[in-house]
Amino acid sequence: MEKISRLQTDKKVKIDFPHFSGIGPAEWPNRVAQVFKYNGTLEAEQVPLASFYLEGEANQWLQRTCKRDGSEITWQVFKKELISRTMQPSNLGGPKQSSVLEQI
Repeated sequence: MEKISRLQTDKKVKIDFPHFSGIGPAEWPNRVAQVFKYNGTLEAEQVPLASFYLEGEANQWLQRTCKRDGSEITWQVFKKELISRTMQPSNLGGPKQSSVLEQI
């Protein structure tokens, strides 16, 4: 009798792509990168795909960023800019990361 391994099937588990509105910037790009890796998403498709899941001010930030220089950005640049911008409350409307430490 032949054994069939679940790992050898072509079926993939459906993974919900996480939405992002500007809160928790460090976690979101890491989760998205995991989804890209699992699905084998091509580098050229990563930022356009991720942009569908940006909400509110995070989406507005991306639109302003893309219009500013007109060139397409890589996922690595996008991730770095996103984390950098969301650490500043005036840029994305999110809480300042150091605010808790400042209160102590």
